[in-house]
Amino acid sequence: MFTVVRKYRVRRGSGVEWTKRVQDSFVPLMRELKGFRGYYLIDGGPDVIITVSMFESADEALVSNEKAADWVRNNVLEFARGMGVSREWGYDDTEGTVGRVDSRPGERGCDGCCG
Repeated sequence: MFTVVRKYRVRRGSGVEWTKRVQDSFVPLMRELKGFRGYYLIDGGPDVIITVSMFESADEALVSNEKAADWVRNNVLEFARGMGVSREWGYDDTEGTVGRVDSRPGERGCDGCCG
């Protein structure tokens, strides 16, 4: 299971409209992706939205990043302050390990959190 956590800074007062648009068009888009297992939108405090998407594989999770970036550009960019930050995390249920799946070429590991 792989999880993508995204953090968006949004313009003051736009969180409700962002959330409505997510429900109306982004969640249905995610449901169409192979390996999709779940999606959560969290109020991260003043002018912050945090989202959590879950997929079966790392490749499927990384595809969702491309879809999310396109969706933000085409649907809520007027509410965003930047494109957001994402981190991908995977759980290998055969070994019981957790690690970061990095979408940036050349960078590996989990920032030292796993030792």
